[in-house]
This record gives sequence, structure tokens and C-alpha cells, in this order.
Amino acid sequence: MDIQDHHVSDVGKIRKVNEDVVKTLSTSEYFASVVCDGLGGHAGGSTAADMCANIILQNLKENPLHNIESAIIDSISKANEQIHTRASTDIALKGMGTTCVVALFYKGYIYFAHVGDSRLYQYHNKELTQLTKDHSYVQQLIDEGVIQPSDAEVHPQKHQLTAAVGTQTTLPIPIKVQKLPLHENAIFLLCTDGLHGIVSHKIIQGIFEECATQPIQTLAQKLVDTANEFGGVDNITVHVIRVQKISEVSQNSMDSTTQNTHSTENNTKQPLISPPIEVMQDTQAPSKEQKPRYTIHLSNNQKLGFIVIALLATVITLFVAFYKNKQKPIEENFLNQLTDTLSIKKDTSAQKNTVAMDTASKKTTRDIKEVHQNNSFSNSLIDYEYYVQKGEVLGKIADKFNVSVDELKTWNSNAKKKGHPKFPDLNAEAPLNIKIKAKHTVEQGETLSSIAEKYYGNAQQRRLIIKANQLKENTPLKKGKVLIIPKE
Repeated sequence: MDIQDHHVSDVGKIRKVNEDVVKTLSTSEYFASVVCDGLGGHAGGSTAADMCANIILQNLKENPLHNIESAIIDSISKANEQIHTRASTDIALKGMGTTCVVALFYKGYIYFAHVGDSRLYQYHNKELTQLTKDHSYVQQLIDEGVIQPSDAEVHPQKHQLTAAVGTQTTLPIPIKVQKLPLHENAIFLLCTDGLHGIVSHKIIQGIFEECATQPIQTLAQKLVDTANEFGGVDNITVHVIRVQKISEVSQNSMDSTTQNTHSTENNTKQPLISPPIEVMQDTQAPSKEQKPRYTIHLSNNQKLGFIVIALLATVITLFVAFYKNKQKPIEENFLNQLTDTLSIKKDTSAQKNTVAMDTASKKTTRDIKEVHQNNSFSNSLIDYEYYVQKGEVLGKIADKFNVSVDELKTWNSNAKKKGHPKFPDLNAEAPLNIKIKAKHTVEQGETLSSIAEKYYGNAQQRRLIIKANQLKENTPLKKGKVLIIPKE
């Protein structure tokens, strides 16, 4: 297997320290690359990223690749364990962690896995495909159908991760190793969010189309230069790998692997040539057998029986409807009496309550109680723990939740004890206590307007819910989604 590779790691235009790391391992059997993006401050971030890359490559080097998937999973797991142990014993490195993406080229295949938002792309047949799916809050919103993939690139919380190496005793997500067959002249890109976080997929593809036939050094540098032209707000690391030639031995091995579905080592589903990669599984998916079709033949007597049943059902339905309509005037009479009485005796609230209890039906009384309960939301607030996002200040957070900066300071008078520096600059991922009206679980058929009407008595107040939950005006609500209801 003949491959060419070149990597560039740039500090960017804003950061003073480069916390990204890219390292490779080349043997007579395989070629491996690891790209990491450190978290947790200058010292912690760079330490975690460097440890992660070294541990993964060292573990791969020391263990024969009898089972590549297990070797990669074991390598990332060991990196997580050792980084977390180091962070727990060294106060200067407390809270450190890192993202990582691993790619291993072996016998006509690329095997890959990742944690966090460092990514792997493939450029083949003039098409750039993202092979990894970020472990991030925004990706969860996409998976739940709350936002569209096109919204992710401009979402204010796009850098909030749901998994990283070393931040917990065990990884919060299972490591998934996937593989794809290699194609000659295919180009792979491993990169950190310093590139894909500010340069769109469309622009990255345009760079590949422009530089695909040029030396890979040119392509790698062009990607980094473009990220810097867009502001260079983060460290930028890219590793470009071009497959020049797949050896005959590798090709034969790949073919036999594809055909031998009973091999214990090759128990993965046949890779897709054009992913989306998320549909690839570790085991062979069972084929869906076409269900047999059955034809029902009815005799004349059976047909007559069905007709009689249908007629009876129609008669019963009409009778029930007639009965309900007959009762309706009685209910309306109660309501009319209530309206007339209230209009006469509206001098005091005590008189209104007396008239309502004497003249309203049980149904009307229940409705009045429900209105009273809904109005009581404004008198009681609950605590909500909000995790500060990177770059946020108190003014922005206060506006989001429709509160004042003074209220935030009052509710978080012990902020320094929680790890905050002086206001208004806050640590990313630090908890901040905020008073909200409620947390609402969406029911089937509910809309932003109906929820706003329930809590505020005014559908126009849905703008508060939209802002607090990072939604759009026409965002469809999914049953079971939990919404924050901010105070008025």
C-alpha cells in the first residue's frame, strides 16, 4: 500500500498556545494517524492531547493487530484512563481532557474511531464525505430533529461537547470502530474544529476540488490558510493522506474479506462506498424478507354480516350524538346564568366567587380552577442550573433568560466557590444558578404558542421560550422534549 501524507498544525490568530496535536506511526504492515484537540486550559489541554496521541500509538505498536477493532478501542480506553488519573493527581491539570480521531490504514482498508468533535473526511469521486459524527450537543439536536444539519454551523452552542477523552473515569459513549475499503487516489482528512468549526463543508470541498491534483502539502496548507482567513479563532490542525496505490496483496485480502461472511475477524457489515457512515454497524444486519401477501375471500353471508354490523355502528353513533346535543342546551343554560349573574354582581371578588360556585356546573368550576393554577406560575420560580458556554458574559446570559444582571449576581453570590472568576467573565462549562418559571415536557400536538398561552396567558410570549431554548419561530416540537420556561 502506497500512501502520501502531510500535516500542518497552526496556533491560529487568537490563541497564544497550540493545544492541538497530530502524530503518526508507520510500520511495514500499516500506517496510523491520531489528531487531538486538548481541553482544560493551556497546560492541561496540550498535556492531555499529547498524552492521548502517544498512548494510542504506543498501544497499537506494542500489540499485534489480530483484531484491529479491539486494538483501537483498547488504545483509546487506556488513554482515557491514564489522562483522568493524571488530572486527578495533579491540581494544575485538573479537568483536562481532549478530543481525538484515529485512522489506521491496513490491507486495503481504513479503520477509524473518534471521541468528541475532531473529524475524519474522505474525498473520492469529486465528493467530500464526513465519515465521523460529532459527540456534541448540536449533533444531539440534529439527531432529535430539533434543528437541521445546515443550522449546526451557526449554532451558538456548536462547540459544546458531550464526550471527551480523560474528563471522566470511563468514557460516556461507546467507542465505535468503523472501516471502509480504500480506493486509489482517494484523499482522507483528519482535522480539529479549528478548521470545520469556522469553514463550511461547502468551502472545504471547494478547496479539495481545487487542490486535489496538486501536492498534498499544497492542499494541507490551503486548508489552514483558509481557516486563518476566516478569523483563525482556534488552533487549526489538518492531516491529509492520499492513497497512491493499493498493493495486489492488499486488494486480494480485501476481496476475500468481503466474500467470506463467516470469518470471525470480518464480522462487520459490508462497508458503504458512499456513506452516511452512521448507518454502518459492527455486525451484519439481517436482510428484510418480503412478507407474503394474503387474500381474504368472503362468502355472501359473511358480507351481509359485515354490512349489518356497520349499520348498527352507524345507528349507535347517531344516537350518542343526538343525546349529547340534547344535553348541550342545559350546559349552555348554566353558562348563560353564570355570565348574567357575574355581570350584575362584579363589585367584589368575594361576590364573584359566590355566584360562580352557586350557578356554575362542575365542568365550569374545574375550568376556573385550572385557570387559577396556570396563573399561579408567575408567583413561584424554580432553580435551573445553566452551564456557561465558551465566551459568554452575564449580559448575554441575562438577556437569554429574560432576567437582569443584578438578579444573576444575587442568585450566584457564591460564584467564586463554584469556580467562577470575577464577574462578568465566566468559565466555560461552569454551572450558573438561574430562576425560571418552569421546565415543560412537550406533549403531542403542542406548539410554542399554546405553551406560551399556558404559562404566560399570552401566545406572543413564545419569543421568551424561543430565546431561552435556542429555537426558531417555526421549529417543530417533538413529543417528550423538555423546554425551559423563563420568568416574565
